[in-house]
Amino acid sequence: MNPVVTLAIISALTPCTSASAAGKTSAPAVAEASAQTSARASNTVLMAPESSPVDGLEESRVIHYSTLQAFTAAVRQLKNNLDHGRTRNQYLIVRDVDKDIMKQIEDREYKGVRYEWHGDLELLIVKVPTRAHETAAGVFIREITVVAALMGVPLIESQPLGAGKCTAPGGSPSKEPDWSMINANIRPNPDDFPAIVIEVGFSESLRKLRNDARLWFSMSNNDVEIVILIAVRAANNQVIIEKWTVGPLPAGRRRNRHTPSQLPRAEQEITITRTPPNTFAITSGAAPLILEFNRLFLRPPVGGEHDIVYTQAQLVDIAAAIFRMV
Repeated sequence: MNPVVTLAIISALTPCTSASAAGKTSAPAVAEASAQTSARASNTVLMAPESSPVDGLEESRVIHYSTLQAFTAAVRQLKNNLDHGRTRNQYLIVRDVDKDIMKQIEDREYKGVRYEWHGDLELLIVKVPTRAHETAAGVFIREITVVAALMGVPLIESQPLGAGKCTAPGGSPSKEPDWSMINANIRPNPDDFPAIVIEVGFSESLRKLRNDARLWFSMSNNDVEIVILIAVRAANNQVIIEKWTVGPLPAGRRRNRHTPSQLPRAEQEITITRTPPNTFAITSGAAPLILEFNRLFLRPPVGGEHDIVYTQAQLVDIAAAIFRMV
């Protein structure tokens, strides 16, 4: 089945804070320009050394913003191409998007898209989810919501934020996740960051997803506790699930006086491979995948509360559900 673009309005219950085809430019050229601008900017949220927001998006279309109508046409064309199976690339890179233009775009409330905006670079990355993309996030979060309810965790402590926009202190960058959740009892303010974020890539490279994880920790000043990456590689019959957290530097890694004591790292990496037609097995890494209660809900467990554990069978079921939509 070809991927189908989901056009439902993305839930944005609580925000958090802390184009035209003319003049086509390659993504590597954007990366170079981004790196130069970033080096000059102050208060810039950094992802990883030598990285750029467009790393991993070298095959994506790049346009310069001209009018809202041209931007709308470019987004619709991408959606249409995804809908009819003409591409699996979910990204549109838009240059020359300043603060005022970004507000116009957001006020338009385009359905079924995610935005990542870097104001210092005047760079907007538009991501269009597919049906397989939405399924990946949906089946993964089901375990969190079901187990939280069974444990009696109050809804206010497992408040879903959906794809609600989060913004770094200073107003940039801003980013919309594929799903997020917050303990609103502990973090009650509209500008508070979620405890867990999920990012899914159907067509993007794993390199882009990993930079997404680093960006979430950086822009939240490590208030985000867990980032789950789900990379769907249909051509390779694989689903890759990574759990990212912030932790101590690996033993033996060189450091200097500017090196932070803790850095984002993939704490767990699991690859599930399909043998056609419908046999799935973990071929790299090992189950279970564990989401610690104190990280998810920002407090220690009490009574019968416990970590949320994804068994081998559950991870295989997640992969099977995703491939039914591919």
